[in-house]
Amino acid sequence: MFSMQYGFDFPETFDIDAVRRRAVEIGPRFDELPGLRYKGFLVSGHTALAPARYSPFYVWEDVEGMQSFLASAAFQALVDKYGRPIVDQWLPLAHHQAEDAAATTPLYATQEIVAIGDVQNIGELASRAAARVRELTGHPGFHTAIAALDASTWRHALTVFWSATPEASWGRVYEVPYFSRPTKR
Repeated sequence: MFSMQYGFDFPETFDIDAVRRRAVEIGPRFDELPGLRYKGFLVSGHTALAPARYSPFYVWEDVEGMQSFLASAAFQALVDKYGRPIVDQWLPLAHHQAEDAAATTPLYATQEIVAIGDVQNIGELASRAAARVRELTGHPGFHTAIAALDASTWRHALTVFWSATPEASWGRVYEVPYFSRPTKR
């Protein structure tokens, strides 16, 4: 299992609602995507600190599924519309889903991405990430969390999906207009 993510920032004048509508429209196509464990269509509006952003987050069962998607007509259509994004690939450090995750749908996601210092011990980072993911499971509305490492840029990410408005903000808050969970893997 591993995750990938890319994103597009939009100017204040951009109609981010069009992205939300498009996510709901095309989301079901991902419900049959081979190798995909789940995908959150992450969308956030413009704020005083950040531009509007579309940043889908994928968790894959295997690399073949990701490779097939990146070579697909669907991904090429996205490239044709917005340009070729940098695709971050994240190795999981910790992952947990709520017991009722299959019966609920996340409406929000929070994401925190931080650089890892040169002296950071990766084993200790993984232990702290697992502890933090376990701690988050007790918060109201918790759905799924994945803590991951990008070893090419030495960054750590914590992405948490919520079935209710998060009681506190960990990093950037996104709406999730569609959450894809293929039943065939």
